[in-house]
Amino acid sequence: MFCALSVSPLLMPEWLTWTLVGVGAWLAVSVPVAFLAGHLLGREPAPRRRTANLPRPTTARPRMRDGQRTLTRLG
Repeated sequence: MFCALSVSPLLMPEWLTWTLVGVGAWLAVSVPVAFLAGHLLGREPAPRRRTANLPRPTTARPRMRDGQRTLTRLG
């Protein structure tokens, strides 16, 4: 006889199904992203140009005489 209230037994609980779906989706996305990041970060850097390091002047501003006027200093 067929009973309308009978429920067929589940093969796997629903939470376990969605957990496995989530782990599978995470693996499907993270593995290619990891390979891409490794490829991009593993390249040899571009050769850098040599630059000449010149000594800096001892003072950034020229010394002002006491009576000398500038736009910001009306001495």
